[in-house]
Amino acid sequence: VNRSLQAFLNQRLWWREIERHDQPHINSLLPFDDQRKVTGYALARERLLDRGRPNYAHISRRYRWLKEAYRRPAEKEGLNDVFKNFSKHMAEDLFEINRISNGWIDSARSVLASVERSGGVNLIVGADKLIPTLAKLYMYRMNAIFPPENVYSAAKMGKAWCFKQIVQQYGQSITYVAVGGSGVEKTLRLSAQNVQLYPIRV
Repeated sequence: VNRSLQAFLNQRLWWREIERHDQPHINSLLPFDDQRKVTGYALARERLLDRGRPNYAHISRRYRWLKEAYRRPAEKEGLNDVFKNFSKHMAEDLFEINRISNGWIDSARSVLASVERSGGVNLIVGADKLIPTLAKLYMYRMNAIFPPENVYSAAKMGKAWCFKQIVQQYGQSITYVAVGGSGVEKTLRLSAQNVQLYPIRV
């Protein structure tokens, strides 16, 4: 899986160029986005540095392209199209992971789908950088469960910052159900009052 992921990132998502411009959220650079149409646009020709300084207009367009490709993978220039040469290997990797883990991928999808059916919202705060996190969700076929706006990366700003953004959006009057280690609950409680924790033990 890691080999496939690195191939995806480096060959198709400009990871070597954009890694230094990692963001905690897919819309972090929205104020710099000129909303130019990105379908069919030669993004790879744009330089991300202008006289040694980041060109955030160009960087923001790449993030918006990724958001649209992730959200609508089956459309032209969607992630299915971008990664078509890797789809066979990816399917084989997922099958093997599911087999040796007693079906944890299927179980996770089932639980997350039940959250949506009950009116809840699925969000994820990952320790990895944003683009690899989105790529992993796509690889595990969870991009439909976690829309791009519901994915946060704690790599740059930390989990406390991510939880604060989430609580600002959804408010204090709801119950937050956290899945993770005890540190997740402690960090989330700094921003939210009603927190339930389902610990993961490895």
